[in-house]
Amino acid sequence: MTTLEDVRGLCEDLEVIEEAVAARFGRNPQLYYASGLPQLEALCGYKTRPRDKLIRDNSVYREPRARQGRKQVAAQLLELRLFLDDYYKKQREIAMKVKELGHAPVPKLSTLQSVTSIPSSVQDKREEYAMFTAPQPSVLSKRAADLDVNKVFSREEQYGAYLDLGPLLGAWQSALRSPESGVLSLATHLQAFTDPETFLRRPVVDRKSPRYARLVKELAQYTQAFFHRRYPLIDRTVVESRLQRDFQAGYESSGKRFCPACSKPVAASVFEAHSRGKPHQKHQNKHAEMLRHEYWLHRYVSQLQEEISATIALLERRQALTPQERATELAELDKTYREPIYTPQDEEEEVQEEQLPSTHVGPDGIPIPFWLYKLQGLDVSYPCEICGNAQYQGRRAFDRHFSGPRHQLRLRCLGIEPSPAFRGITAIDDALSLAKRTAQPQDSALSAQAEDRSGNVLAQADYDDLRRQGLL
Repeated sequence: MTTLEDVRGLCEDLEVIEEAVAARFGRNPQLYYASGLPQLEALCGYKTRPRDKLIRDNSVYREPRARQGRKQVAAQLLELRLFLDDYYKKQREIAMKVKELGHAPVPKLSTLQSVTSIPSSVQDKREEYAMFTAPQPSVLSKRAADLDVNKVFSREEQYGAYLDLGPLLGAWQSALRSPESGVLSLATHLQAFTDPETFLRRPVVDRKSPRYARLVKELAQYTQAFFHRRYPLIDRTVVESRLQRDFQAGYESSGKRFCPACSKPVAASVFEAHSRGKPHQKHQNKHAEMLRHEYWLHRYVSQLQEEISATIALLERRQALTPQERATELAELDKTYREPIYTPQDEEEEVQEEQLPSTHVGPDGIPIPFWLYKLQGLDVSYPCEICGNAQYQGRRAFDRHFSGPRHQLRLRCLGIEPSPAFRGITAIDDALSLAKRTAQPQDSALSAQAEDRSGNVLAQADYDDLRRQGLL
């Protein structure tokens, strides 16, 4: 009897958590787009995106104007992670208690507790997970009352918008043996890890050296931790187990293979024989930890391209600031970092910001001088119909969004596989037309060539025309 009551109580807990999660997505649909679903699809291959009809019919899937601040969104994502952990824990408890029941006889209904005791207990559970129930003024619940988002993100990370590469600068300078190398060069090098052709075949440091192993280890540990702090709704255990399974086949390239353990290209025809050789096994055992960190760094960095590009743009912008402007920016950043997660004046402040068109804000949301605003071309907006008529301020952000997960996901929704050929195309009709043309088989007559008596190579069509005219 006690076990059945416990199972019923756990089922009530699951229902309360589901209602709490739905309430947060209903209040702030921006959480859905910040949850990292495209990154989860890319890392694990899961098809997590709803059907197109659901997106059209349900307003929660339409991206609204972001009214909540970045700090509030990050805090609510971390709160949802706590809810999901509780949810999975209670599911495991239900499975254990059902297993304990076994084939025990079902008790009579008269021996069970009266259903009149259910509402009060459910109401207490709902108050535990309800919004605006934390002791201090906050949008969080009692369950997440101890959550401090400032302990999760550093000030420079700005709640997941940028990478804080300052603590890694020492390892970067030690690897290069160049004290003059700065954080910007480190961020640019980190972006190169998205392409295996670059970091495997053209590394800035000898891949077999201990300096490279230490650098890759620190970069891999930071990017892994940053990714799961930036996208807390993605299950870390699932991602790491999938990456571990993909580790062996992670360095294959088209046509030929590159042996990362031996740091040399190996033909596909002899790759299996090479992998069974003693020299390869020796290098494999010696550099096993470095190879794993290198592969994980490649996979995580590939899903953080937007954040890394934003970090590079931020570092380049800061180089153009005067010391006084830099001090003002740091003061504003520190003020934002110390502000509470939620205040009742949030909505009013948002309206006031809309009524001040003369405020010049940079890509990172920080006010910048007017001359720098004009210099970066932020006064010009570029629309993209494929991204839902989204507006991108400045040419740099517009060019960068073509390789972003949002634009590529919208292309796949149109049935188009993203490729460099579609870069610069923003109209849906133009993209569909180009995809239709590229899908058509090429005319073999246009690609055929012929050679005249003098050795000149001509297209087959031109050769036939000249021959009919008697000019050959």
